[in-house]
Amino acid sequence: MNQGPLLFLSVFCAMAASWMGFVLMPQVQ
Repeated sequence: MNQGPLLFLSVFCAMAASWMGFVLMPQVQ
């Protein structure tokens, strides 16, 4: 298995996690 899809998936997960934190944190406080 090449690391192309795996690298893309890891970057996508990182961006999704940061976006979720950016959106959900103001609602918690």
